[in-house]
Amino acid sequence: NGLSLVVAVITSFVLEGTQAIRKIFSWHPFWRFLGVAVLFASAGTLDLLALQTGATSAQVVTVGYIYMPISAILSYFVFRRRYGRLEWIAMGMLTLAILTFVFLREQSKGSTLVDVERIRSQYSIL
Repeated sequence: NGLSLVVAVITSFVLEGTQAIRKIFSWHPFWRFLGVAVLFASAGTLDLLALQTGATSAQVVTVGYIYMPISAILSYFVFRRRYGRLEWIAMGMLTLAILTFVFLREQSKGSTLVDVERIRSQYSIL
């Protein structure tokens, strides 16, 4: 990814000239997006740790998609953001579709009903 950084810097110099130096080496945007970059990098690390501990890729992806309804609920209480009825229904349908996908995938792999019930109980906690 160092190559992409070099290409981005060269492209900035070509398109914007010397003004690009001030924009590229400005500390305010750097500090502003540093937190997001750290969280993004830690998400990748946590994904690898989850796979290493024995979680299936379907479980990791499913838990990754659960963040959307959780963030909507938190934004409702923290930021006083109001969502319409249609938006709540769409988020609920998406959440149920994700969980249904995991259940059907586990059943198609020949998992026993006990295994599927174990997965269902894990996700019902969320």
